[in-house]
Amino acid sequence: MIDRIERSLTTLHVGVDEDDVDEIVSAINAGSLAGNAPVVDEYERLLERQFGTSHAIAYANGTVSLQGALRAAGVGRGDEVALPPTCPVMTALPILNLGASPVFVDTKSHNSFSICPHSLRERLTPDTKAIISIPMWGYPTKIGAVNDIAAERGTVVIEDAAQAHGATIGDDYVGTNADIGSFSTHQQKVICTGEGGFLLTDSDELARKVAELRSFGICYFSRREFADHSANYGDRFGMNYKFNAMGAAMGIAQLDKFSSKLERRRTNAEYLMDQLAQENGPREIPTPPEHSPNYYALVLESRDPDRSGSEISDRLVNYNVVSDTYAYNFKPLFEYPLFSEYRTDCPNAEALTKRIFTVPTHEGLDRSELDYIIDSVLEADSP
Repeated sequence: MIDRIERSLTTLHVGVDEDDVDEIVSAINAGSLAGNAPVVDEYERLLERQFGTSHAIAYANGTVSLQGALRAAGVGRGDEVALPPTCPVMTALPILNLGASPVFVDTKSHNSFSICPHSLRERLTPDTKAIISIPMWGYPTKIGAVNDIAAERGTVVIEDAAQAHGATIGDDYVGTNADIGSFSTHQQKVICTGEGGFLLTDSDELARKVAELRSFGICYFSRREFADHSANYGDRFGMNYKFNAMGAAMGIAQLDKFSSKLERRRTNAEYLMDQLAQENGPREIPTPPEHSPNYYALVLESRDPDRSGSEISDRLVNYNVVSDTYAYNFKPLFEYPLFSEYRTDCPNAEALTKRIFTVPTHEGLDRSELDYIIDSVLEADSP
């Protein structure tokens, strides 16, 4: 039996330092704090440069950024949005808020978050306006076939990359391979601004729509070629989903340490996997060689096919190691009361949610804490 530590080890790590404070103070001293402050434009430029997209549009949080993407895709009352049920509740809430219905499609296998193309084709209807792919815990999802199917129908593909900042497939960042990618910069994300979100796209049309939707129908920042500077309030629909100057300033500081944070998470994940493998402990879910997760968390499964992820995560809590699958009661979305009427047959997704659990990998963990996580996982996975 291992000695239980006092500090709870979770996915949450607020990676803030003096550089963030200095940037925020500079933004305050500049005297412009609202969503049309120059520092917000600067932050968006840096996001475009970092991720290699034509447009980055900052939003107040990741939920409304996803809602902006859905509305820009034409989703409204009576429409349908296809997505796998292995995502957070937060991904599907904007669908309901727009008066649309989620249509759940299966994953490719019992240990993959990628959408099954066959299941997708079966469940698309004339009412399907968008498809959402969700790279959970920063594990890239294959969307080439999804994009092809969507292109045949003129359907918009959205990547909900809220947890996937910096994850890649080959040389491409996750969140840049669909029509539009939605990100969160909540306090526990790799890019942290407390609350916040942003959208990435190469489409001028989608960029214009999401820019107008976030700010009362007006597109700020003159550098936007698609901006209609003659537009007045009331010409087009929009809400107030603007990001603020202090959050943008913090985002700029976060981008400066983005690469180092990713490197530390990947190093920590590799150490955890190596040590667990030496003890024949739980293993990472299969990850193709060209896929590079950002390790928002490390996703594991027991080598014992009869041991569920929930069994292990329930035991881990006794050691103060909190798996996201425990913290968020991870299960197919249609098993929650809010989504029960949308239940469909998704055997792979159901098997996936039963098999996996997560452990933290963030840059705030030291070697002794990583060793403690390893010992706890081995203990929790024992007969």
